[in-house]
Amino acid sequence: MITKSYIIEKSFDELNKFKLILFYGENEGLKKNFRDLIRINYKNAEIFNLFQDEIIKDEEKLFNNLHNSSLFYSKKIFLIQEASDKICEIMLKILDQNFSDAKIFIFSNNLDKKSKLRSLFEKEKALVVVPCYADNFQTLNYYIKNKLRNLNGLTPEIINLIIENSSGKREIVDNEIKKITTFFENKKISSEELNQLLNIKYDNVFEDLRDAIFNGNLTKLNKLISETQFLNEDNFYYLNQIYLRINKLIEVHEIDKKVKNLEKSVEMLKPKIFWKDKNQFIQQARKVNLSLLKNIIIEISDTEILMKKNSYIRSDLLLKKLIISIGAKISSHA
Repeated sequence: MITKSYIIEKSFDELNKFKLILFYGENEGLKKNFRDLIRINYKNAEIFNLFQDEIIKDEEKLFNNLHNSSLFYSKKIFLIQEASDKICEIMLKILDQNFSDAKIFIFSNNLDKKSKLRSLFEKEKALVVVPCYADNFQTLNYYIKNKLRNLNGLTPEIINLIIENSSGKREIVDNEIKKITTFFENKKISSEELNQLLNIKYDNVFEDLRDAIFNGNLTKLNKLISETQFLNEDNFYYLNQIYLRINKLIEVHEIDKKVKNLEKSVEMLKPKIFWKDKNQFIQQARKVNLSLLKNIIIEISDTEILMKKNSYIRSDLLLKKLIISIGAKISSHA
């Protein structure tokens, strides 16, 4: 059985009738929200946090924990991380067994339509699957509005600013929401203080470099790289800014497939491009096409993975290499 993520966000009790629940998709921030909801809703249960590989190595341990009664808890919750089709057979064995005091939540990355695990949870009535797709402007707008509804001074412009500054990623939005709710708990939100709180001041430092990348201006790009200080605490922010610009360029090209007028397509973007950036953005959109942009997205994702997983590799060197590569691709394409 398939259910929508927003339904579960509104009413987590919808999952009570199921013993096995699968969350899959690329939205890591949304999956983290669901993990938090599980811990909140089952705070009096015994929680087991397991990974697929350790279950496959010792399958018997999982089944013993499922069937053995707990001395101190009436309910047992199992969180299985990084699941794939490899665990499908084990899930089928669990489905055939009877256990009344346990519930299993499974978390997976993106699963295509051919996935055995996804197919099992979609077709079996006793199971439920919750796809966690990437957020768009509408879902993040609703999410932020709901989270900050009790604060004074929240406006559509402020919500747009939060979305833009987070590169549309829910995990970054959640971090920003925590800062905002703490800082503005007893006072009205002001744009000036919000800019400082969200580190938007870095936009001015990185703006010229970003434009040189997407203009394919290699001479200016090399000069700015040598003049820009890439600090560890800023590098992911800079990466997010590149990612945000790529997403905006992809979005405007998708719109322009129907509109056939780039300037009008830019006007239809949500959130809108800031007026002072609009001419630059239009020029950059003329230099690239969807195929090139989607190739660059893959390169950005690969760099982000390296930056997160390999702490011994200097993130500034990875970021500089990415910047030069993107600039060279756009320059040669133009």
